[in-house]
Amino acid sequence: MESKSHREYVLITSSSELGNRFVNDRKQVEVITRPRKTRVLIAALCVSVVCNVFVVVFFFVHKEILLQSEAGTQRGHCARLEKNNVCLPCSSKEQFILASGETRDIKWVTLCSYDNLCCLESYEPLSRLIQIFSLNHTAAQTRRDGDMVKRPAAHVYIDVNQLKNDTLSWSLGDGFNTAFLVNGVEMVEASLQVPEAGDYFVYSFITFKSPLSRGAVNLSPTFGHYVQRDNSALPLTGKQLLLMNRKSSPEGDFSFQSSFLSAVLRLRRHDRISTGVSEISSIYRATMSNFMGLYRV
Repeated sequence: MESKSHREYVLITSSSELGNRFVNDRKQVEVITRPRKTRVLIAALCVSVVCNVFVVVFFFVHKEILLQSEAGTQRGHCARLEKNNVCLPCSSKEQFILASGETRDIKWVTLCSYDNLCCLESYEPLSRLIQIFSLNHTAAQTRRDGDMVKRPAAHVYIDVNQLKNDTLSWSLGDGFNTAFLVNGVEMVEASLQVPEAGDYFVYSFITFKSPLSRGAVNLSPTFGHYVQRDNSALPLTGKQLLLMNRKSSPEGDFSFQSSFLSAVLRLRRHDRISTGVSEISSIYRATMSNFMGLYRV
């Protein structure tokens, strides 16, 4: 009985040791296997990243090659920048063509080293361009000059020989042929009469001295200067005051002063513009120092 029990104990003990050894071996296998799986995953990730980078680089290089090929095809041929090249930004080329009118057949080339710069293929069209712009400018200037020629205008100087009365008199004789009456403006009773209704720039310039001189009777130190209008077709309206200015100087001081009046006024047909002063004897008797005029704007 004892020997049998002893064999059973030995058998059980052997089985237990085998079980423990199996568990230990399994743990060792698992410990060894885990680092291998981690290394495999890291290696796979690195290979994937390298492949993706290669694909991206290849894509961009291929795209750049295609763009350069298309640009070369569109240019046909390109030029190099020379000393006398006539160039402008390609974005402004269409505006230049429209502005020049008859230059749609002019050929342009794109510079090799400047993608956004277009130049004339030859110098031959330049003279035509200059001619076109010159003709356009001359035509515009002629239109402006012709329009100015048709406008009523006048410029007259004071007649120093007719300052004896209280009314200012005006003359076309200034000695330099700068006075004029054109396009219907007339001198009527010391006034400028306009031929048609419209907006006119009216001006008047008077030079006066105060007081007269030593030993003479001193005049008033206040000097009045005004511009007025009347119309023969409207006699009941009388003279209307349009512009006015007053100048003053210290009593006893001999000095020259000037007064200038100007404005854009809306005038009626056959309105007459005249200039008046409060002290006609104070006017400085020099033709070029006193004048008036008008022109239609």
